[in-house]
Amino acid sequence: MNALFYILLGCQQGEQTVSVASPITNSAHAASTASLPDMKQGLSKEGCDNGPGGAGAASYFYDIITIEGWDGENAAEAVGKQAKGSEEWIMKANKKWEATGGGDCSVQWSLQGTTRAPSSCTSCTLGVSLINAIDKVGSTCPPKMAKTNTGESIGYDLLLRPDGTATAYFSRSGRKFADGYHKDGEVRLLSDMSCRWF
Repeated sequence: MNALFYILLGCQQGEQTVSVASPITNSAHAASTASLPDMKQGLSKEGCDNGPGGAGAASYFYDIITIEGWDGENAAEAVGKQAKGSEEWIMKANKKWEATGGGDCSVQWSLQGTTRAPSSCTSCTLGVSLINAIDKVGSTCPPKMAKTNTGESIGYDLLLRPDGTATAYFSRSGRKFADGYHKDGEVRLLSDMSCRWF
């Protein structure tokens, strides 16, 4: 069991390749709604049952980023603000992993940083430079899985649309990281599902 988590750790952070459709629906989320949706509700664990090793999980990254002192209106006013939040690596165990004693779990990090102008995505609204810190108390995966991937630099360029939808891109490569929603300086992002096998 421990070996599989070391393998998973090697895949955890960075610019992962995804191969499953975006969890964001095509219908626009009105920017005037009272609150942002809980994007973790109803995440599927289907589609990852036939991997190379059999046992595995459907994997998602879920980020919440709050830009302090910004109402979400004027992008120029957002640059240089403090940003904070959390990132969660969610794994939904497939049937073969469950059969060997595995189960759904997550690893959590806190995020701290600042906003800036976007770098690789010139049409984006703003960028964020963040440092992660492992949250061993909030993480539910085995402790060996939460020993690394802390103190890392993370950079996103954020496209915040008037309809309340959002897309995040990795600042260095310009590759898409996740889709989501924003309101009043808070951004919620959920990556596409990818499969992890071990």
